[in-house]
Amino acid sequence: MNKEISSGYKSIKILHVLNNFDIVNGITTTCSVIFKEIDKSNEFELSLALGNKSESDISKLNIKNIFIDKSFDYTKRNILNFIKAFYFSFKLIRNNNFDIIHTHHFYHSFIFSCLKIFGKFKVVRTIHGLIPNKGVLPHYYADEFISVSRGNLELLKILKPKLISKIILIHNSHDLKLGKSKNHFVKMKFLVASRLTHEKGIHILLKAISILPKINRNFTISIAGNGELEEEVKIFCVKNKIIFLGTVKDIPKIINHYDCLISPIIGDEEKEGFPSIIAKSAMSKLAVISSDFTGYNYYLNNKNSFIYNKYNPDELAKTILKVANNRNIAIRKSEIIFKDFKLDFDKKENFDKLKQLYFSLL
Repeated sequence: MNKEISSGYKSIKILHVLNNFDIVNGITTTCSVIFKEIDKSNEFELSLALGNKSESDISKLNIKNIFIDKSFDYTKRNILNFIKAFYFSFKLIRNNNFDIIHTHHFYHSFIFSCLKIFGKFKVVRTIHGLIPNKGVLPHYYADEFISVSRGNLELLKILKPKLISKIILIHNSHDLKLGKSKNHFVKMKFLVASRLTHEKGIHILLKAISILPKINRNFTISIAGNGELEEEVKIFCVKNKIIFLGTVKDIPKIINHYDCLISPIIGDEEKEGFPSIIAKSAMSKLAVISSDFTGYNYYLNNKNSFIYNKYNPDELAKTILKVANNRNIAIRKSEIIFKDFKLDFDKKENFDKLKQLYFSLL
C-alpha cells in the first residue's frame, strides 16, 4: 500500500478486472461510476486489469495502473489462453500488493481464487447476470459476491442456497442528474437504446412500429445501439421514418432529450441482470414502456410504467399510441418511477455499501 489516508492508515489497494472498458457497455459504464466514487475517496488506490485495450477515454479517472493482456479476454477462452491468463494473474499478485481483487466474470474470479495461496488478497465477484453453467470452470469461486438485481438474488437463493450468506445486493449506480426537469416536446419523443439483437426484442419492436400510422404522427421514435440486426434496423428506419442514432457513447447526455423509453427486451432478466437503460431512464424521469421480461416485476409495475406482453407487437404498438395520446398519464408515471428507483439506485448509498463490503474483507 502506497497512498496514505487522512486517518493515518494506508489506502486499500483494489484491482478491478474487466474484459474491456467500452463506455457503451453496461458493465463498464457502471464501473466508471464506481471508479469516479473511488477517486473521490482517499481510502482506496485503484488499478485495472483488462483483456483488451480501452475503447473509451479513462485518462480522467485516477487509476494507478492499467494492465492489459489478451489472455484475459473471456470471449476467447481455450486451454492455452487459460494458462496464459493464469500466469498473467500470478505475476499481477506477485508484483503488486493488492488487498482486494474485484472481478466481473466467473472466468477471472476462478483464476484469482485459485491463486489466493500466493497472497493475502480477497476476491469479490459482481454477478451482473446468471450465465448458464457450460464448460469446465466453476462459476462461483470468490470470497464475496455482489448481486446487482433482486431477480438474480432471488434465483440464486434457489440455485445456490449455500452461497446466500456470501451475497450482498448492491444495485448498479448511474452518473446522472437525478430527476432533471425537462421541457416536454410538442411531439412525444420515444427512445430505444439497446443492443440490436433478437434477445433484446428488436424484431418485436420493428413489427410494432410497422403497425403504427405512417403519417400525421404526434410522436417520434429514435433507436440507439449496434449489434447483429444493425443493418436491418437502418434500412427499416429509413423506410418507416424512424430516427437511427447508431452507437451513442454517452447515453446519459441524450436521455433528457426524450419523454419516454421503450424497452422491448425478451431475454430473461436472470441471465442479463436488470437492464441498466431502464434505471437510467427512470432516474432521469422518463416514462417507461417495458415488456414483461422475466424479473421485470421486481422493479416495474402498472403504477410506475407501461407493461406489455413481450411477444406481442400489436400490444406494444397500442401501448406506444396510448402513451403518445396521454402525456399527462406518462408524466405522472415518470414521477412515480423516479421515486421508486431513487430508493434502490442512489449512487452515494450504493457506493457506501460497496465501501462497507471492502472494509469488511480486510
